[in-house]
Amino acid sequence: MPRTLSDEPLKDDFVVSENNIVSDFVDFYIDYNQVEDGGTLYVNPILNEERSSQGTKIEKVDYYWDGKLVLTKTTAPFIWDTQVVHKDTEPHSWTVSIKYRNAANRTNYYNHSFSNFTTIKDDECFTYFKLMSGRKDYELGETVKSIVKSFKGKKCSKKTSIKLYFDDELIGESSTFPYINEFKLTDKKIGKHIMKCAITQKEKDYSYTYYNEETVIITPSSNM
Repeated sequence: MPRTLSDEPLKDDFVVSENNIVSDFVDFYIDYNQVEDGGTLYVNPILNEERSSQGTKIEKVDYYWDGKLVLTKTTAPFIWDTQVVHKDTEPHSWTVSIKYRNAANRTNYYNHSFSNFTTIKDDECFTYFKLMSGRKDYELGETVKSIVKSFKGKKCSKKTSIKLYFDDELIGESSTFPYINEFKLTDKKIGKHIMKCAITQKEKDYSYTYYNEETVIITPSSNM
């Protein structure tokens, strides 16, 4: 059976004015990898400026490993990389805590945690699909950017391929990774939709398919 992700992004941070209009918002995508024992884990918090209020800036990023502060960065690039060599003490957890100042000149924090982190074993393959956004709401006409990453142990001989769907519409497929898909939301209904990634692993005459899903909520265009 495939392993599953245990990362835990927090809810979007936004400011609501007196007339209940969202006046300030932020969007972070947390990029990271999976590693074998002895490999280098990297975590890269990316501010999606086009999906955040104008003027939003990162002021400080703190990284925690198993609950202990291990790195603080106050200037870009804000990437953390560390060698994972504690195979006998798995699982681990890591957290990235981002202090940022938004367009309303308010200081806020955004936290993202990954619990039950384990290294990839020699015969293991691991593939996952994610939106490249911490938010699930998209305006009609906006482009949804998503990514599929795949990682293999030294002795894994399985071949991986994926098919990506928006509702029931096939919008992409690949057998090379990382695979990035950009899908523009045109002629779609307002409301909830499902993006589904069918992940197939094949070895000799045996194949197995499992699915990752993400919810996309389409809102009316602000230009309408």
